[in-house]
Amino acid sequence: MSCMKCGKDTEDGQGFCAHCLEGMEAYPVKPDAHIQLPNHRTEESSKKQTRKSRPRKQRHAAKLRKQIRWMWAVIVLLILALAFSWGKEAVIPGSKPPGQNYTYTEPTT
Repeated sequence: MSCMKCGKDTEDGQGFCAHCLEGMEAYPVKPDAHIQLPNHRTEESSKKQTRKSRPRKQRHAAKLRKQIRWMWAVIVLLILALAFSWGKEAVIPGSKPPGQNYTYTEPTT
């Protein structure tokens, strides 16, 4: 049998090994206390589980979606660059340069 606390082999079918018993005697537990012991791995569960890969069609579709997102980002950046290169008139039609955004009329008497 193995120790219920650390997992080491015990002799005579005891629930805990001698080392763990010494530690538990130093810190006694009330009889009505609920105790949760650690879950030790077995040989089968300690083996590294391999990650299931997605099917080929799903990987290809994900790759295409990523490429499309990049293309849209490039297109938007190109449109913004062209708009700024044409100037403010191309972006906001009818806008006037700074200092010329008002009209002045002489007061009448």
